[in-house]
Amino acid sequence: MYYIMIPSHIYQRKDYTKTDQNLYGLLIALASTDGKAYATNQELAKFLDVSVSTVSKSLQTLKSDSLITID
Repeated sequence: MYYIMIPSHIYQRKDYTKTDQNLYGLLIALASTDGKAYATNQELAKFLDVSVSTVSKSLQTLKSDSLITID
C-alpha cells in the first residue's frame, strides 16, 4: 500500500483540476528510485477512475508547466 501526497503548491493551484492534482500525486507515489513512474495512461486512468483522454490532458498540463517530463 502507498499514499498519494499532493504538495501544497500543486493543491493550491486553482487552475489545476482535481485530476491534475491527483495525477501529480499518483506519479510521485509511483516514481521508482530513479524518479520515473512506469505506468500506461490506461493504468493511470483506471486508478483515478477517469477516462484515458482525461489522463492525457492532465499529463499535458503537468508537462507544459514543467512539473513532469514524458519520455
